[in-house]
Amino acid sequence: MTQKTEMKRTGLAGSQNKVPTTFQRRITEMAKKGKFLSKSEKSSRRAFWALLLSVSILAGFWSFSAAPVKAVSFTDIKGKEWYAADVTALAANSNGIIKGYPDGSFRADTKLTADQFITMLVRTGGQTAANNSEYWAINYLNKAKEMGILQDGDFADFRAEISREEMALLMMRFLAGREDLSKLDISQAEAAILDFVLVGAYQKTTAGKEAYQKAVKEAYVLGLLTGYEDTSFKPQGILTRAEAATVVMRLLTPSRRSAFQPEVMKQKQETELAAHYYGGSKWVNPADESIPKLTRVLEDRNMTKGGLHYSPRVNIVIEDNDWPNLSVDEIRGIIKYTDEGMKSPGQLEDFEKLLLRRLPKAEAEKVMQYLRKKTNAIEHLGYRNVDFILDNNRYLIRFMEIRTIINSNAEDFDGNAYDVVFNICYMDAKWQKLYKEIYDYNFPKIR
Repeated sequence: MTQKTEMKRTGLAGSQNKVPTTFQRRITEMAKKGKFLSKSEKSSRRAFWALLLSVSILAGFWSFSAAPVKAVSFTDIKGKEWYAADVTALAANSNGIIKGYPDGSFRADTKLTADQFITMLVRTGGQTAANNSEYWAINYLNKAKEMGILQDGDFADFRAEISREEMALLMMRFLAGREDLSKLDISQAEAAILDFVLVGAYQKTTAGKEAYQKAVKEAYVLGLLTGYEDTSFKPQGILTRAEAATVVMRLLTPSRRSAFQPEVMKQKQETELAAHYYGGSKWVNPADESIPKLTRVLEDRNMTKGGLHYSPRVNIVIEDNDWPNLSVDEIRGIIKYTDEGMKSPGQLEDFEKLLLRRLPKAEAEKVMQYLRKKTNAIEHLGYRNVDFILDNNRYLIRFMEIRTIINSNAEDFDGNAYDVVFNICYMDAKWQKLYKEIYDYNFPKIR
């Protein structure tokens, strides 16, 4: 495949030689004629280069509307699509930020690769790079490093599809040198995003995870990202060409950014969560073996944001085993307390959401009434082990208080602090039989 063909295939082909604007040409001609020279040649030259730099910045980035444009249309864009205006504007931009395919189509839903999106950002910044015969994007990647967009280790393969959280990180690096982000208030962003807990979830280091989370929060507050209707972001989702066009257009034109409305998002979020509770219109049965494990686990993760320590596990029954695993749904976790109260108030709310995903509201409330009796690490619930068997004996919820000393903040504390460990599991017929034969004999029950 030739270099030209490769560029057309990616949909990012464009002129490598920018045509200067009339204003830029006049500035250059004035410099050649010495019209910027004054009594102090050294001083005037500094002034000239400062002016030229400011003109370049304005023409290459901030004055997007002033760039030479030409009308561009695509066979698969009718004009009413949510992305139509952004795609058309970027395609007409003289920097060649985005192009269509040889057949005249745009292909809005086509997934974007990392090198393609990075190339878009480089061109958005008014920069170009010569094509490389061995790998068309290598010079754009090098230019992106110079611009601070790209860092070593960001991608194992630039030809791979780029995720939405990766897109957010690159965008915020792009903006770092162009807008003052130091006073940006991102404190409400996390609670407003339904699946924020998944942002950076697959990063190997804490620093890497925090970098992605910070970028996503900043992008939301700035109005670069708005997420989906249910307030989810889908951080590991793959960026499409239409989505890329929209966010790049927002980078270029602040007036196209959306106002960040955390309270509105939270209201939508509560409505959305309710639909995912037991029996809701979007309910995913956590004990249905036909539903992929990842789907069930993600449902749980979207429910928790208050610092609850838990581990969702999906197990499969091992036949002919005297101690079978707990079927297809099990959660283990811990609710932490200090001697003054609960370590994080949001833990109870998180736990209740996990219950509501598995149980009718009335049954979930039975468990919550019991758990709310414990107000600090010293106070006991009354039993060392307490079990709830609910929803036609399908779910077992077990509590156990464990001694801990690490959560105390009192100087004279004697170490008799107790956190609550919980276990929620689905009981299939085989496990129920085993439970009745053994566990009923050993532990008190609350039914």
